[in-house]
Amino acid sequence: MGFSRGRNERGSLPLLARLLLREPFSYSPGVMPKVGVTFKECIQDSREYGTDDEYMLSRVSVDIAVDRADQGGFIADLKQAVGTDFETGPIEVGRPIEVGTHKPYRGPFDQVRFAEAATKYFRELLGSDGWAIKLRPGSTNIRMQGNRFVRKKVVEFDAIGRQGW
Repeated sequence: MGFSRGRNERGSLPLLARLLLREPFSYSPGVMPKVGVTFKECIQDSREYGTDDEYMLSRVSVDIAVDRADQGGFIADLKQAVGTDFETGPIEVGRPIEVGTHKPYRGPFDQVRFAEAATKYFRELLGSDGWAIKLRPGSTNIRMQGNRFVRKKVVEFDAIGRQGW
């Protein structure tokens, strides 16, 4: 493909070339890539995504960038047990899935940091300090379905390397 002249002193390709060729990311020891996640919207408690009488499933839409190189648009599901405390109950955050291809994101990432950010984003939309819907602290057994909230929020964190998913 003619990228041989573009290799750096370590012999690895520039980021754009690695993305085009799907070559694994490699970084200098001690240097972790920066992952930028732009939360764009949340569809709350949708039957379309699998909500039932036991779990509320919501979905966030995000854009992911690694060292400011766009990786594309993704979705991630958030799952919370029906009847748990809305603001403190555990929320299970799924891994990002690419929009259109439905393939999981496999680049540098930190799922724990992503899950924390997604949970915080979700609770900033709905909760006692909610931007979209305010709920009293300790609110339980509340069921609102199919709400779409559009609000941009950008977070950045260090990747811990390629996930073994």
